[in-house]
Amino acid sequence: MVWRVPAAAGEGFRLRYIHSVERVPVEALFRVDEDGGLRLVETRFSSHGPGLPARGLAREEGTGPFVSPEGARMGTFRFYVSAVNEAELALGGRRLALCRVFAEGEIAEVAAARRPRLLLWLEALGPPEGGPGSEPSTR
Repeated sequence: MVWRVPAAAGEGFRLRYIHSVERVPVEALFRVDEDGGLRLVETRFSSHGPGLPARGLAREEGTGPFVSPEGARMGTFRFYVSAVNEAELALGGRRLALCRVFAEGEIAEVAAARRPRLLLWLEALGPPEGGPGSEPSTR
């Protein structure tokens, strides 16, 4: 696991990247469903290319970017990481540049999972001093 950010059901996050063929910015908005799955809410782009939505597209103000309607529901999605696509995930004011944590050509997988708040809180605290996973005490 490379990055974990708490998100409530209904909360959205964005994947921004540069399309490898068209060389235009693409922004996909996802939402965390109540059961922990992901839903593609919309995808925005200015020029159509391979791998981008082709059905049900509308243009903002007639000539603005293409906007796809709400789309697929998925458990996870995968994204090919390259310095060329400059991919970035954004959630709750936090951002992660994928090419900084994945090697060229690796696949990033994004998923949501339900976790009890107490467990998240305990994980944030880290292991107790002298407990399993902690460094030896110098006191």
